Amino acid sequence: EENYLKIFQKDFASLEYRKRFSPLFVGILGVEYAQKKELQNLPNFKPWIDTKDKDFSSNQPTVIELNDKKFVNPEVLTVDFELAFRPFAKKGEYNGREYSINSGNPNFRIKSTNGLLSNGNFSRLQASYEQIFELEKIGDLHVLANYGGYIKESSYFSDFRHFNGNQTIIRSFSFNAFRNLDYYVHSTKGNYLEVFAANDFQKFLLTQITPLRIYGLKESIFANYLNVPTQNFNYLEVGYGISGIGKLLGLEVVGNFINGQYNATVLRVKLNR
Repeated sequence: EENYLKIFQKDFASLEYRKRFSPLFVGILGVEYAQKKELQNLPNFKPWIDTKDKDFSSNQPTVIELNDKKFVNPEVLTVDFELAFRPFAKKGEYNGREYSINSGNPNFRIKSTNGLLSNGNFSRLQASYEQIFELEKIGDLHVLANYGGYIKESSYFSDFRHFNGNQTIIRSFSFNAFRNLDYYVHSTKGNYLEVFAANDFQKFLLTQITPLRIYGLKESIFANYLNVPTQNFNYLEVGYGISGIGKLLGLEVVGNFINGQYNATVLRVKLNR
């Protein structure tokens, strides 16, 4: 009754092949064959904790762009092609083994995802840019941007482009995760732009106090942005975070704005790895 998750059954087999052509170029080929089936919640199931004013919701998510309720693509062969380009990478060698050095330099990626073997064939293209700026005493600024869209639209929700949202007090470990975005509502079969930026400070507010800094307290500020043109949706969230509390926990205060209007302020808990 309190679960945001919408699930389906997926039986699949997948293969992935990676090839480093040089320190500058890395290619990835992925192939997956999957059979999917929508699952139904059982209305007669008795939960351990029964909230009287709530019932089990359908496994059909609420999605702005999903009109005909096609949740899962029943059979699909997905082929992914990805090329990573690191223009300033250098070659290193240790004990006779070569490796790439790209610290502080940009990483560009282009990825093509194609669904075949069904009435729901689709083709999606995405370009990405990622870089960590080492700003000496200020700290490290991590930036990631993804821009993509569909060359051929999918008619099944499971093949939409989904975003890493969150509606619980526990935040995701992933860098490319929003703190207060609905999980499914803004999934799209159109174009999209998402940008993530975070700066981890060596000294900021509380970390100006030497004992706290030695203890392991760390501070950061971040901003995440999502634009979905087909939904006229512009989402921005900004926040302040502190980690290293008891060596295990972190806290974040996040404010978010929708189409330029203030929406909410939330608290998030982060578990330190």
